[in-house]
Amino acid sequence: AKEQHIRDVLVHPSIEKISGKGLMYCLWLKPEIDSFAVIARLEQEGLITNSFLFAENAIRITPPLTISREELDKGLKLILRVIEEFSA
Repeated sequence: AKEQHIRDVLVHPSIEKISGKGLMYCLWLKPEIDSFAVIARLEQEGLITNSFLFAENAIRITPPLTISREELDKGLKLILRVIEEFSA
């Protein structure tokens, strides 16, 4: 349920694809989006994500398995808002 919810909510023109399984995801952003800046901004907002050494345009998202739907939605909205900031 949470896995599909994440895929349903994280829809944005700057997200090229989402890969992963369960609650371990990779957001593949368009090359013109600075994923490191997105990660830094998310951290400033209190959401910890990671980068990948092998992919400069990817962001790792790994919420805890015990995350509530409310907490998940809050994080997903934040991710979309920050991606939108860097897409403008």
